[in-house]
Amino acid sequence: MSVDGVTAEELEFIGNSIIKGSYASSVISLVAAGIQCFMCLYCISIFFETPVDMRKGRAPYIVVSVFIFAFYSLSVGLDASLMFDLLFGASTGAEVITMLEEEALWSKVLNGVAKMAFVALGDGLLVYRCYIVWDDSWAAVALPLVTYVALIGTHIWQIIQRTHNDLTTVIVSEVLRVGLAFVTNLAITFLIGYQLVRSYKEHASTLPPGEKQIIRATHNIITETAVLLTLFTFGHAIVVWIQLAQGFSVETGTNLKLADTTFALLYYAFAALAPQTVIFRVSTGRSWNIEKTRDASQGIFSRSIAFAHAPTEQSLFVSQAGDDSEDNGTSRLSSEQEQEELITREKPEGDSEAA
Repeated sequence: MSVDGVTAEELEFIGNSIIKGSYASSVISLVAAGIQCFMCLYCISIFFETPVDMRKGRAPYIVVSVFIFAFYSLSVGLDASLMFDLLFGASTGAEVITMLEEEALWSKVLNGVAKMAFVALGDGLLVYRCYIVWDDSWAAVALPLVTYVALIGTHIWQIIQRTHNDLTTVIVSEVLRVGLAFVTNLAITFLIGYQLVRSYKEHASTLPPGEKQIIRATHNIITETAVLLTLFTFGHAIVVWIQLAQGFSVETGTNLKLADTTFALLYYAFAALAPQTVIFRVSTGRSWNIEKTRDASQGIFSRSIAFAHAPTEQSLFVSQAGDDSEDNGTSRLSSEQEQEELITREKPEGDSEAA
C-alpha cells in the first residue's frame, strides 16, 4: 500500500483500521483453530476406542484431519506473530503500513504454502466426497476436479510471484485464485446437494412415516457440502474483484480492505472447517455414506451427532461396564439380600417389640 499523496491523518486512519481488522482476524482464527483441535483429538480418541475390525477406511481421514489442522495452525501462528510485531513495533499509521510492506519474505512464502496446503487437502477431500456420493463416477465430478487442479496451480504461481515482488502479477493471480475457488466450491455444493436430494426422493417410500427425513436431509446437505464455504468464497471473490477498480477515496479503499480481510478470514476458516466436519462425521460413524448402507427403516441420511451413543463411540469404561453387567447381575442381587438380612439381625429387640 503506497503512502504517496496521503496526509498524516489519513495514514493514522488507515493504520488503525488495519490494526483493528488484523487483530479481530487473529482472534477469530485462533477460535477456528481451537475448534479443529477439538475435532482432531475427539476423532483420534474415537478411532483408538473403535474395534480394529471397524477401523477400516477411517485412518486416512484422521491423517488428513491432522494435517489440515497443522497447516491451518501454522498459518494462524504466522499471522499472530505479525500481529504482535505490529502492536508492539508500530506507533503510527505510516509505521504499520511500512512494517506490512517489509514483512520477511520467508514468512510470506511459508504462510502462502501453509494456506495452499490446507486448502488443497480440504477441497481435495470435498471433491473425493462428491465422487463417493455420486457412486464413484469421475464423469460427474469432472468440473470441480479440473477447477481444483487449476486452483492448486494458481496458488503455486502466486507464491512464486511473491518471491519476485511482482505486485501486478500477484493481484492477477489472486483474482484467478478466488475465482477458481468459488467455481470449485459451488460445483461441489451443487453436485452433492443434488445427489442427496435425489437419493432422498428415491428412498422416501421406505422411510418411517414419523421421522423428519426432509429436515435431516437438509441438515446433511448443509453440513457436508460446504454451503457456507461457497458463500464466503463468493463474498471474498466479489471484494477482490471490486478492489481492481481505481479511484477510490481513502475511506472507501480502507473499508474495502477491511471487507477483504473479513471475507478472507471466513473463507480460509471454512476451507478448513468444512472438510473437518466431513471427517468428524465419518470418524464418529455419522456419515451419509455409512447411513446409506444401513437398513432403510433406520433412515437414509445422516443423523445429528450424539456423543457416546453409537457402539463405536463408547468409552472403554462404558463398554467394560456393559460387558460386566450381565455377569455381575446375580452377584449384586445376592449381595443386596445379604445386606438386608444383616440389618434385620442387627436390629435391637426393643425396636422389634415396638414394631
